[in-house]
Amino acid sequence: MDAVILTPVAPGTIVPPVDLGFPRVFSECAGVDMAREINININRDRLQSIYRTKLARKYKFVYLIDSDVVVTHDDLDKLAAAWKQGSTPCILTKESDQGHVVCSCCFMLGVDYLRVDYMSIPRQCQCYKLPAPFYVDGLKGKEVKL
Repeated sequence: MDAVILTPVAPGTIVPPVDLGFPRVFSECAGVDMAREINININRDRLQSIYRTKLARKYKFVYLIDSDVVVTHDDLDKLAAAWKQGSTPCILTKESDQGHVVCSCCFMLGVDYLRVDYMSIPRQCQCYKLPAPFYVDGLKGKEVKL
């Protein structure tokens, strides 16, 4: 499959070394604001710009995976298999599925990804910006802080 993993990282972040079977691009971005969500959205906007200008012609799909998320290649295959046009399948990475669908590990069509406006409401969680996010039954990842 022609997909790329896009991962935002904070300066000094250590990402667990694992081969997920897809090329992975990291965007390290120092915080510019006191509000955590603003910094997250700025970095995600930067990753989107990298995808738009350097990767979109080569990779039709994107996996958005936070730097602290640990999943397997098999999990990513199942995530992609659950995708439908206009949706964002996600892997549950929190202890609970209460609240909004967390998009710390998700899959989407590159064209849909490029429509996301991370900076329209910079204090809003990026999870609310992605199209129709949902958890894929039976998939569970974890977040590991190193």
